[in-house]
Amino acid sequence: MSLVIEKPPRVFEYKDKVIEDPNPDMSLEEVKVFLSKEHGPEIINSVFSSPQVIEIDKTNKIKYKMEGKVERYGVSHSPGTKG
Repeated sequence: MSLVIEKPPRVFEYKDKVIEDPNPDMSLEEVKVFLSKEHGPEIINSVFSSPQVIEIDKTNKIKYKMEGKVERYGVSHSPGTKG
């Protein structure tokens, strides 16, 4: 007898919208590229939250929230200069 392990289906949340998994065989990065065609190129720069198990229609699913990437810009100086 073999043990079969099934992963719960994934869903993605982006801008308060829940999006069904386009293809369970895709990596998370591949999903971002795929979804960028419909939801805009800025989705490619988003980052995933830790997965959460949620229940939708009496089915457990793994939810990944995609949020905008926060980048900090500053002034860089060459070593030995003031500024």
